[in-house]
Amino acid sequence: MPQGWKCGYVDVPLDYGRTGRTAAPTVRLAIAHRPADTPKGRIGALFFNPGGPGGSGIDIARGGGWENYVGPQVKRHFDLVTWDPRGVGESTPALRCAATDQARDALDEAMAPTARRAPRRN
Repeated sequence: MPQGWKCGYVDVPLDYGRTGRTAAPTVRLAIAHRPADTPKGRIGALFFNPGGPGGSGIDIARGGGWENYVGPQVKRHFDLVTWDPRGVGESTPALRCAATDQARDALDEAMAPTARRAPRRN
């Protein structure tokens, strides 16, 4: 992670409708936090959802992608917080769209031409 970022995990209910029941299943979300540059001038926290499906907030933080979304004043006054949603990246359990590695490779190969296609211009 870039300097200043802290990483961790938070356990959340798998089904928020079942939180009142004992031993409700949970999932573990990977989170990343970067404190505001000026603690005395801190206004609050800005949470960034990477979107998706399948967007990893941890990868955006790790790769410096926040620089594309926030300017110096935001970093000065706000903590930055992001996470890997359920089933994505470092969150567990991982989402598997294919039953085997061979099936996943076939799916990746089938999707490759779509991924390489140039974006449409309006």
